[in-house]
Amino acid sequence: MPAGRPTKYRPEFVQELIDFYSVEPYEDIDIPHYKKGELVWTDKKRMPTKLPTLVQFAKHLTKKYKKIGIRTVYDWIDPKHSSYQEEFSHAYTRVAKPLQKDFLIQNGLQGFNNPLYAKFIAINLTDMRDKIENTHTGPEGGPIETIVHVIVDPKEKK
Repeated sequence: MPAGRPTKYRPEFVQELIDFYSVEPYEDIDIPHYKKGELVWTDKKRMPTKLPTLVQFAKHLTKKYKKIGIRTVYDWIDPKHSSYQEEFSHAYTRVAKPLQKDFLIQNGLQGFNNPLYAKFIAINLTDMRDKIENTHTGPEGGPIETIVHVIVDPKEKK
């Protein structure tokens, strides 16, 4: 039996993690317009929802259960930390992270985020990167000519 405080981890946290990250990236809300106290028409407005993160998930668990710190949740996703939490780590890397990436993509396509900030978040939270292609060609698009000069030291014996 390992020494130390017993873990706060529960197997049901796997499903809670998946449910937490499965939130819709935006919602359509009704905006009623009244004239003289009477509803005249209703507009719809699409609003982004809050990006699911591990910090928010830790807060969610703290409200529902007792205090669970973000460091504890990070420990649960580290496969080296504990073998019984492998399923949690797997759910995070194989389910929650792709859901978070899709969330960012969907809200980006809706134009909700500042493009520079969205790029920063996407690069730091997902596997998305800038793709830079370099093509090396010689003059007028031809092949590159490489000249190698070999200098032989005359003092060196053959």
